[in-house]
Amino acid sequence: MPRILYSYSGEVDGEIILPAELRAGLVFSFVNEKERQLELSMEWKNQNWENYSNSLEDTGSIDRYGNANSYSLGMLLTPRPVGSSNTPWYMTTIYQVGVRYGDGYLKFSDEALTEKRVSLGVSIPFLGSNSYSRLNLGMDFGTWGSTDNGLIKETSLSSYIGISIMPHKNDKWFVKSKYR
Repeated sequence: MPRILYSYSGEVDGEIILPAELRAGLVFSFVNEKERQLELSMEWKNQNWENYSNSLEDTGSIDRYGNANSYSLGMLLTPRPVGSSNTPWYMTTIYQVGVRYGDGYLKFSDEALTEKRVSLGVSIPFLGSNSYSRLNLGMDFGTWGSTDNGLIKETSLSSYIGISIMPHKNDKWFVKSKYR
């Protein structure tokens, strides 16, 4: 078990015991003769929060913590690799989709709060289809919790924007100039 020792205001010493996390996953990758790539992935994650303890505060009934399990599935599709001749940008874009389902570590009325999420993403190449640098766009939608037994349910929508800059022979900003 991981342990965190700390001192509060120099007067009270205590110990917090956090649960270990166990993860397992698989990725299957398929490439056909036209160099289209498809990846299917799955992951399982477990944390046993029943072993959590905190001597610094009254945590109340230990029954409000339980095992946290989550299951994830994902798919990634690349129609054509970067550098394919005369290929439009949308054919070298990477398309991604994922789903996640899991029970959280918090329990109320002996009921674990569940999480359900769907993620979508694209990775668009810069400078046409001959660049490894990309603009990454993503969206994540999901719910957490339940309205059963007087509990609350949270619904969220998140969006992401990112840039990946990777050197390539066609990326001029990484080429040293020959003339000054």
